[in-house]
Amino acid sequence: MFTFDPFGNIKKSGTSSFLPTYSATTNRYTLSGVNVQYDGDGNLKTDNLNTYTWDPNFGNPASVNGIILIYDALGRMVEQQNGTAYTQILYSPAGKTALMNGQTLAKAFINLPGGGTAIYNSTGLAYYRHSDWLGSSRLTSTVARAAYSISAYAPYGEQYAVSGVSDPSFTGQNSDTVSTLYDFTFRENSPSQGRWVSPDPLGMGAVDPTNPQSWNRYAYVFNNPLANFDPNGLECITITDGNGNSVVGDDGQGNMCQMMTPGSNQPDAEVNAQPLDFQTQSPANNGPNPRLLNIAQQVQNCGQFSNVGNQLAQGVNSGRISVGNVPSNAVATTNGWFNATSVIAPDALDDPSTVIHEWIHQTQAAGNPFFLFLKGANQIQSLFTSDSQGFLDYSAQNVANKIVSVCGVK
Repeated sequence: MFTFDPFGNIKKSGTSSFLPTYSATTNRYTLSGVNVQYDGDGNLKTDNLNTYTWDPNFGNPASVNGIILIYDALGRMVEQQNGTAYTQILYSPAGKTALMNGQTLAKAFINLPGGGTAIYNSTGLAYYRHSDWLGSSRLTSTVARAAYSISAYAPYGEQYAVSGVSDPSFTGQNSDTVSTLYDFTFRENSPSQGRWVSPDPLGMGAVDPTNPQSWNRYAYVFNNPLANFDPNGLECITITDGNGNSVVGDDGQGNMCQMMTPGSNQPDAEVNAQPLDFQTQSPANNGPNPRLLNIAQQVQNCGQFSNVGNQLAQGVNSGRISVGNVPSNAVATTNGWFNATSVIAPDALDDPSTVIHEWIHQTQAAGNPFFLFLKGANQIQSLFTSDSQGFLDYSAQNVANKIVSVCGVK
């Protein structure tokens, strides 16, 4: 049985229990008989299952149970060192694609139509994963059509009723580091605890004042894991029937959960096909402009500039970044970019570089100096520094071009 406090902190009892005491101010927990520790950023250092160390600069886990973790410039785990054993992680545009031991293939993940996955090892095709509506592998079968493994999942990813060879894959995420965690691209998730082991990296920017659940930066998909899933640790996707009538839920980062039909690898066509109304926020129901949201989400998924994408998405979903003419009653502010109003011209939507460029300039015009934008997106500063470019190159267009180029925004 699952119970929740008013801030979405989870407790569970039954065959598998997790009964912590939560802080009303931080949403961190203590657990009887366990020396639970957090660092100053709210990341778990020890819990009932694992020990962690953290990179102080980028917030990634540097090790789990002594396994050393290495990351690329996009913030993705690319190597694990477990004593004298090394495992490399290969990525493609489809996401995590293979585990390698040097030049030897350990495991490859090939996505198939309909949501299945073909699993290869060093000798060839090993078995197929068959996914449920959330993308969790409930059945795996061999090439000879025999059952390789059968498993059920509790709402937050704990396996039970396992037969055959255990092959956990919760919403498409694997336990490649340790068996007690699912390795999402940008965060680690504990199925036994039903929450993230580190808080939402957007900090207070993750809060939607209209949704009390968004104040809990450790909660997984608003504690609605049978309808929602998170593809990378920073987003929220809501499963729908594909009719595209409404968007349900918000992940607390300002991103409305994209709607997706079960078995599909793309958001519902009905959502994307709605006619644009450039004088409001589009589509016609006055929701976020789908083109602006698409650009923001592409930047969000680019680890090097994910913070910029989070800010863009928050602005688009809150209506502070929209399409049309600059309102005559726009109020200047010095409290941060998110209190400014940015209106993008309709003819700029075809060019993502222009959209980002205009957003930067219009936040300036509304009273937000450009340095606040840079302060909120320090990845840009380090990138330009590494390129040996001077301060004058911190122009809006140069920054916009760099984001579009590095992230491949279309």
